[in-house]
Amino acid sequence: GTFERWVEPAPFNWTIHSERAELQEGGGLFVAFTGVGNPLFASQIFAVSPGEYKLHTTVNGQMPENGGSLGWVLRCAHTPEVLLDSKISLRSSFTGEIFQDDLVIADNQCAFVLIELRGRAGAFPKISRVEVQSISLQKVDDLGTVR
Repeated sequence: GTFERWVEPAPFNWTIHSERAELQEGGGLFVAFTGVGNPLFASQIFAVSPGEYKLHTTVNGQMPENGGSLGWVLRCAHTPEVLLDSKISLRSSFTGEIFQDDLVIADNQCAFVLIELRGRAGAFPKISRVEVQSISLQKVDDLGTVR
C-alpha cells in the first residue's frame, strides 16, 4: 500500500510502465504527467474475494487545474470489464489529499484484480508532479465497518 519494494515478482508486485514514474526509496510512487494522453504508469495484480471494498489513496504534489489528472482503473485480471474507474485530481498544491471510492466484487466475478494507475488528458495540458503516498483496498464487512 505504500509502494515499498517487495520480493514478489511482477505482476504480483508493482510494475512501473513509464520513465515518468518511479518508486521512491522510502515508499511512495512519484509521477510526472504531461497532461497528454492516457499513459499507464504502474500496475499490479492481486487476489480478491467477493464483497464490498473501499479504495483509499493518499496523494501529495502539484496538479494544475484542467491540466490533466490521474486515475485508478480496476478490472478483473482475465477480462477487460472495468470494475472501478477512479479519478485523482488535486485541489491544492503540496497538501496531502485522500481519495476514496467504493467497489463491489460479485460472487464468482473474479479471483484476481488488475489495478492500473493511468494519466487522463487535460483540457489544457500542463505538467503535474505528484507522489502517490499510499493506496489500500479494504474490505467492508456485513456491519459496514472497514476491516
